[in-house]
Amino acid sequence: MSVDQSRCIGSGECVLVQPGVFRQDDEEGFVVLIEENPASHLAAAVRAAAEGCPVRAIGIE
Repeated sequence: MSVDQSRCIGSGECVLVQPGVFRQDDEEGFVVLIEENPASHLAAAVRAAAEGCPVRAIGIE
């Protein structure tokens, strides 16, 4: 999984959906990937977070 911070607009949708995997940077407000390889039981929520990103800044390999 990856986050393209150059595309991120800081909407925070991913953090709301999966706060254990994503957080927002305190200074810039952009998404920070906490867990690059989240546990398999989080797959559906991580996918929902990626799909909910308004600028598609989250990539799932």
